[in-house]
This record gives sequence, structure tokens and C-alpha cells, in this order.
Amino acid sequence: MEKSTMSKGMKKRVVAVLTGGIMIISMCVPAFATEGDTTTKNITVTVAIERSSLGVNPIVAPHTVEVPEGSTALDALKIADGSTTADDDVTIGGKTYHHQGKIYWGTTQYGNYIPYVDDVDHTSKCKYFGNNGTYIYSKISSKKAYNYLTNLNATETDLGLTKNSTWNNTVHFDKLLSEKDYNNYSGWMLKIGNGKEAPFSGVDTVLNNEDVVVLDFSMMMGLDVGLNGYMENSAGEWKFQNAWN
Repeated sequence: MEKSTMSKGMKKRVVAVLTGGIMIISMCVPAFATEGDTTTKNITVTVAIERSSLGVNPIVAPHTVEVPEGSTALDALKIADGSTTADDDVTIGGKTYHHQGKIYWGTTQYGNYIPYVDDVDHTSKCKYFGNNGTYIYSKISSKKAYNYLTNLNATETDLGLTKNSTWNNTVHFDKLLSEKDYNNYSGWMLKIGNGKEAPFSGVDTVLNNEDVVVLDFSMMMGLDVGLNGYMENSAGEWKFQNAWN
């Protein structure tokens, strides 16, 4: 029988190679297992659709919802009223919008935005305010004048505008609360925060766990819902304005 001609040094190198190979394989196994893990993790956020500038109760009161990690504010607002699926697209004012739950949203080159929210009792004959933000009696109104009318008039004057010139006194679409209803600067403003600070944010903002997402109707570029904003003066220049509250 022939004796092995492998030297001790060669034997050591072979053992080292085999051992190294085993270590590489064992290190790769957890990596493969991780790549195969498709479990979706959820986060919990608080969501609300409010009408604080109108002095009335929210359309959707604050409550918590669960959404998958990576979800946006728009995703949370879609399910704010418990809705689980989107409705067919709708045409409003000659433009096409998506609809789910209470909200309608459109898409531009800058991203998604929300111009309309369902408000079934709100019509041209059942309004929140009389002309120029004055008191009106209706089943949906606060039975008071617009709370920030003095601030609005003072800002108009500072900008060289005629008093009450920003009001259009129009409900554009029945059963909706729409941007530019009542005032040329009105619209839906989004605030996202953690309970301490809630700056203006876009609806495509990706959410973090425990974020607070508030869609609130403002009569004046967010100034009456705690946000800074801009208004156009008599010379056509956009001027920064501090929040009124």
C-alpha cells in the first residue's frame, strides 16, 4: 500500500480551507433567511380631519390607525373614516380626482394634494358663514362670525388691499368643503407632528410611528390654524405672514 505523500503543512492548509468554507456557509445561512422574510411591519399614527377655523366639530375626530411602514400621510387620511378601498375616480369642476373615504386628491408634477373633503350637509343654502365671514344661522354653522375676522381685515390693510376683498362668499360644490370656499385663500392644510410641533407638510410625507396627522380647513393660508403663510399684496408680491394663533 502506498503511503500518503501529503506533508503536515499541506494537511494544515487543507483543514484551514475546509474550516473557512464551513464558516462562510454558516455565515450565509442567516442572510438568506432574512432576505426571505416578507413580513410587513405596521406603525400606529393618530389621524383627524378638522374644521377648526369654522368653529365646528371635526369631520373625523382624532383616533389611531395602523398603516404599513413607509406609508404616507395620504395613505393614513384615506382610511381615516374606516374606508378600506378606493372609489372610482370622479370629475369635479372639469378635473379628475381620486376618492377614498372622506377625501379627494389630485396629482400634479409636485405630488399629490387634497382640494376637497366630503361634508354632506354643506351646500350653497346651508353655509358656515354669511357674507365676508359674518354670522349666519344654519344647522351646520357655529352661530358666530369668523373668529379671525379682525386679523384678516388687519392683514388685508397691511397688504394694501381693500377690507374684505379676499372674500368670495361662494360655496363651490354642494356636499363638499372645498378650497376657495368663502375666501380666495381658503383650503385644506396638513400638519404632521409628534404632539409637540406640527409644521405644514405635504400629503406625500412618509410617516413615523406615533406621528399625529391633522388635515384642517383654513380660511386664510393656514394663518388661522397655527401655520405661517404667504399672502399677495396689492402690487402682486407674495409676503410672508406669521400665524394668527
